[in-house]
Amino acid sequence: MNRCPISCHGLILLVASAMLATGLSIEGAPRHEREGRIKSLSYRLIEKIRLEGDPEIVRLAVDAEGNFYVIGGEGSVVKKYAPSGRHLLTIDLTEVLKTSRISVYDMFIHPRGALYLLVVWIAPDGSRPFGGVLILDGQGRVRRLIELALILRITGRHSLVVDSTGAFYILALLQRTHDPDSPLVTENVIHKFAPSGEWLRSFSPLTERFTRQRCLDTREFQALLIDDRDRIHHIYLDGTEIRSFTPDGHLLSLYRISYPLRPRPIEESERPVPRIERSIVGAFAWRDVLILSAIETPLTATGEAISFPEGYALMIDPLKKSMRIVGRGNVLLPGMMLGRDGHCYAFSHHHENGQAWFVIHKEELVRQ
Repeated sequence: MNRCPISCHGLILLVASAMLATGLSIEGAPRHEREGRIKSLSYRLIEKIRLEGDPEIVRLAVDAEGNFYVIGGEGSVVKKYAPSGRHLLTIDLTEVLKTSRISVYDMFIHPRGALYLLVVWIAPDGSRPFGGVLILDGQGRVRRLIELALILRITGRHSLVVDSTGAFYILALLQRTHDPDSPLVTENVIHKFAPSGEWLRSFSPLTERFTRQRCLDTREFQALLIDDRDRIHHIYLDGTEIRSFTPDGHLLSLYRISYPLRPRPIEESERPVPRIERSIVGAFAWRDVLILSAIETPLTATGEAISFPEGYALMIDPLKKSMRIVGRGNVLLPGMMLGRDGHCYAFSHHHENGQAWFVIHKEELVRQ
């Protein structure tokens, strides 16, 4: 968990001056993409990597050369590692912004190599909080700091994406009343900013299931994704709905997913299986489709696990409203994110004899 002095119940308050502009294969229907027809996909584990110094991993990003960028629990330091796991660079943001109170809540690597950080910090004199997007190069040098001229409450596992033009999008909560007779509604809103930091627009149409109670529950899985065509995808309501937009905010599709889904039936057991605990652990855009990774565990009525968790992923085309299950089993972890080098990555926590460490799983998506 990030430890930010100005966070509250998983929400981050970003405030800035208003004067600033601031494996197993997938079998299913063929898919048409730029490089031809995909009949099936499979995951292949390439290697497991243990980073030098055993840092805590809260957020992970991978550039086109396979270098790792890691944010730990302190939230104010970004560490860079070579593909082998060797430590290369430590970026202390307290020195960059000349303040002792700062946290990073998301990062995004642009195809051109720039590292975008969604940050919140306190002024050196402690007078007030600031928020914005910090852009660094691969050596940790500051390219630009953009202070946001909006009050945002950030939510979601992934809350920042950048399109091919350099415009960036932030997923946040916004409270507003749509008509005088309605109560105050809290909804998830996507805010678009120009590369200069100027606010351009916000978009977030409500749906029938988008109730006030559901919107306020920030513990649910949410993610903001962008695909190769600069289409924006918002996965929300704990992974049960996906909204897709054009870069200008026009709604392209609303796709609802029915759970629970399982790659294969639960094996017979003497104990009953009254419920299945599902956790969405990651999501990313791959070419023209989305990959949503999940883990399901069968439980007894008392909450006791009957068997090992089963990891799998869903290959989703929200515009065609189609979905295929990626059978994974419990040998491989579902890929949580896609690196700029084209490989999938996940990380797991291990502990033994009083020691704890993280292992990064590097996997390949194989077209068949």
